[in-house]
Amino acid sequence: MSSIVLNGDTSGSVQLTVPAVAGSSVITVPSGTGTIAVQGVSTNIVSGSAQTLTSGTSYTFTGIPSYVKRITFVCNGLKTNGTSLFLVQLGTSSGIVSSGYLGYFAYLSTTSNAGSGSSSAGFPFQHGGSSDTLYCNMTIMNISGNNWLSTHSGGFFNGSSNFGINGGGSIALSSVLTSLTITSSSADTFTAGTVNIFYE
Repeated sequence: MSSIVLNGDTSGSVQLTVPAVAGSSVITVPSGTGTIAVQGVSTNIVSGSAQTLTSGTSYTFTGIPSYVKRITFVCNGLKTNGTSLFLVQLGTSSGIVSSGYLGYFAYLSTTSNAGSGSSSAGFPFQHGGSSDTLYCNMTIMNISGNNWLSTHSGGFFNGSSNFGINGGGSIALSSVLTSLTITSSSADTFTAGTVNIFYE
C-alpha cells in the first residue's frame, strides 16, 4: 500500500515523498503557502459545484483561493427571459467588479449573419433573445499581479440559426480575485441552463 511522508527540516521546507512502483518521487516545497501537483499522480484542478439556473438574475461562485492562476467557466444550455448580453464578472473581497473591463466578441451564423459587440461591465457573450440557448467555455488567466485576461468560444441557437462565438478581454483588479459571477447586462432572469467553474 502506498503512503505519503512529510518531513520538515531546519530550514522550514517540507519534503513530500510519493512512493512509486519502482523507487519514489521526491518534491521539495519551499516554506510558505502554496499548492503542488505531481505529474501522473495527482492534479490541482478543482471543480466548483455545478449550478442549474432557472431563476434569479445572477449566480456567484465564491471562495476562489488566492493561489489560482487560471479559471475555466463553462455553461450548458443557458437561457434568460431577455435579450441582453451574458456577462462574466470577477470579484474581490470588496465585491463584484462591474466596470473597467475590455470585453469583446464576434459571431457568425449558419445563414451568414455576422456581428460583434463589446462591454466594459464584464466579459460578454452574444445573446439575441429569450429563445436563444448558449453553450460556452471561457478561460480566464492571470497575467501578473491582479491583471486577468479572458478568451472564450461557444455557440448559441435560436431555433432557426446556429451561431458560433469567439471573444476575449482583460481587467485589472484592485486586489486579489476571490469570486466569479454570471449575469446579464440588463439583469434578465435565468430560465434554464447549467454553469460551473474549474480552477487551478
